[in-house]
Amino acid sequence: MCGIAGISSGNQAELVKRMIAAIAHRGPNGSGLHQGPRHTLGHVRLSIIDPDGGAQPMSGPNGRSHIVFSGEIYNHIDLRRQLKGARFRTKSDTEVILHLCERDAVGHVHKLDGMFAYAIIKDGGLILARDPLGIKPLYLGRRDDATVFASEIKAVLAVSDEVTEFPPGHVYAAETGIRPYYELAPGDADIADA
Repeated sequence: MCGIAGISSGNQAELVKRMIAAIAHRGPNGSGLHQGPRHTLGHVRLSIIDPDGGAQPMSGPNGRSHIVFSGEIYNHIDLRRQLKGARFRTKSDTEVILHLCERDAVGHVHKLDGMFAYAIIKDGGLILARDPLGIKPLYLGRRDDATVFASEIKAVLAVSDEVTEFPPGHVYAAETGIRPYYELAPGDADIADA
């Protein structure tokens, strides 16, 4: 199941530890914290793909990007093959997302087939994304001037007085704000009695 949490302002390790403690039941196989100059990420892990190599937060090949991820990318093996020249250290679908993001910070989300919610720090900027159907949860809050995010409402409320749902099929980057990348086509329900 996994759980993610984070705050987009400086050293917030103690607050993010409080957030991931609130969702510890989502990740019985491990937890981790990444503290950067402008963001702090937390993760609790249920090991499914690459139990030995997929620990999070995970850093990209050059140390410029970091990710916390909940979900599964069904086409990660095909995407791995398409990433010519990329050097992988794990067999994890998480690392595939990082390599895609290195090549296209926001547009990479169009290539993902799966259920997911994740946060990436790339070159100091925050990127958030959620799968088209909203299978994996993601919630937002504010603390002073910082964005707070987590897999569950109670983790956000552990450090913020407000909470909203991050919309399914959307991606956020500082340059673009929250934007849809996927919309379900409207259709008529055709229900017949059998």
